[in-house]
Amino acid sequence: MTSGFDREAFERDGWTVVDLRDEAASAAALRVIDEVGLEPDHPFFASPAMSWGAVAGAVDRDLKAIVKPASDQLLPGHRAFMAGITSKGARSTMPIPFHQDWTYTDERVHRVVFLWTALVDTEPANGGLWAVSGSHRWSTNIRPSRDGEATHHLQDEFAARAEPVRMRAGQAVVFDPAVVHGSGPNTTDQLRPAFTMAFVPDGVPLLHFHEHPDGRLEGLEVDDAFFTQNPYRSRPVGYPPAEPFARALTDRDLLDALDAHHPASQR
Repeated sequence: MTSGFDREAFERDGWTVVDLRDEAASAAALRVIDEVGLEPDHPFFASPAMSWGAVAGAVDRDLKAIVKPASDQLLPGHRAFMAGITSKGARSTMPIPFHQDWTYTDERVHRVVFLWTALVDTEPANGGLWAVSGSHRWSTNIRPSRDGEATHHLQDEFAARAEPVRMRAGQAVVFDPAVVHGSGPNTTDQLRPAFTMAFVPDGVPLLHFHEHPDGRLEGLEVDDAFFTQNPYRSRPVGYPPAEPFARALTDRDLLDALDAHHPASQR
């Protein structure tokens, strides 16, 4: 069973921690990870990005089924459209840079909700998440798939504002995809397994925006399969067009937001 989450904190900070309290589901999710056959010291693994196709599709299907009873209670009126493993091996030196997740809907009207679930106690020492509170409200522009992230050149600035998201096994962080977040190395001798799920309000179309190398922003209406069956950052093929509702987010937008919310004298 799940406990409710702090919606006021979620709206204010863009993230909050919830207690899923489902040992059977956690054990089943760990079995899904075991079946992928990761080496104990793998640097980092995210199934939709690194094993798109049959593996990512099976992980997506199995995790959705495992978590559905809890997610239906936690997020009524939403459905899971993507699920995947996010795992760091023992002594992994690989950080995940601060970033934002893509825009998945017309965010003027509807927003996606992410769930990142810890399957062991998680803190900075073993590669736990860090989040920049309030950053989901810094821009209304589109976060597309593209060759380089708008967050790339601002890692030090985000690190100065981020706070650790500490969780016990079975807890999850509910977050807005626009929240700036990342994780550090796993300095322990133990695996840090977790899984992510993304939820969209019932009946809301899924969108994907892609920025071409020449800067052209393209939008398409996609289905769930796109996120597990296509190479990461790829342009959708065979989907109907969707007009972008804003321009693409830039690093200048983020730097201006940092200056507006955290002037240079405070950084």
